Amino acid sequence: MAAARRPCRGWLGERRAKEIILTGKPFSAEQALDWGVINKISEPGELMTDVLATAQAICDNAPLSVRQAKKAIHHGLQMDLKRGLMFEIEAYNRLVDTEDRHEGVLAFNERRKPVFRGR
Repeated sequence: MAAARRPCRGWLGERRAKEIILTGKPFSAEQALDWGVINKISEPGELMTDVLATAQAICDNAPLSVRQAKKAIHHGLQMDLKRGLMFEIEAYNRLVDTEDRHEGVLAFNERRKPVFRGR
């Protein structure tokens, strides 16, 4: 019987990291997926297709929003919850008056794909 998958907390954790580093034992792709080390296992020969599909999904989003989300994730994980949430709100507020945000809302209301320009 397979062990129940724990929700990924976004990081490996100190105990598992010590086990991996200090024992040097190899581990399987399935274990890496269960531990949250990797996001997905690709079928043989499908890695680049999967990578490019993920990259395209990110590129289809507003570039300013992607940049702010990356900053919020990176810096927010280094803060306590209250400061992290405040940082996230500040990141969003920087985007409120951008052309891309207005385009996104308009495209949603018009039920069409947005055309983002990074402005």
